[in-house]
Amino acid sequence: MILTKTTSSLRRHWFFALLPVLALGGWNLVRTAPPQDAAMVERVLIADLCLSVPILYAICYARRMSLDRLLVRCLGVALAGMVVLGWTLPAEQQFLLPLTKPLRIAAIVLLALVELRVLIAALRLAFAAAPRAEALTERGVPPLIAKLMLIEARFWKAVWRLLRRK
Repeated sequence: MILTKTTSSLRRHWFFALLPVLALGGWNLVRTAPPQDAAMVERVLIADLCLSVPILYAICYARRMSLDRLLVRCLGVALAGMVVLGWTLPAEQQFLLPLTKPLRIAAIVLLALVELRVLIAALRLAFAAAPRAEALTERGVPPLIAKLMLIEARFWKAVWRLLRRK
């Protein structure tokens, strides 16, 4: 039973099984490449983390997500790749990465605004007069997260009522 669930989950979410293998390959490349190949290593890792990984994510989830949601998540995966690359690649081996700083900042601001919009919509649903977990799951929130959001909303409503009495 457990093996069947694991196999089924792995078939649907194969991207997350492949991601550690890709990360270890990149880490190995950074640590074993000769110093004279530093510029080439950086280009390979940028292409890998900012193109290949988001494309693999898109292939894995294209049938299960709307295009706009998929594009935002792919952008997030690419930005996460840039951040990870900045952490793992030593500063003396970074040539192109410092040039992308304004682009990274602009993209992070854009993603933060998108996430803020999503958060506000989720909070409106959670703090509605009669919130239901089904309303959140219909909008793409995982069921466990929807239940936790409703518990948190009830908590903050109780805190607000308590503060207003005093």
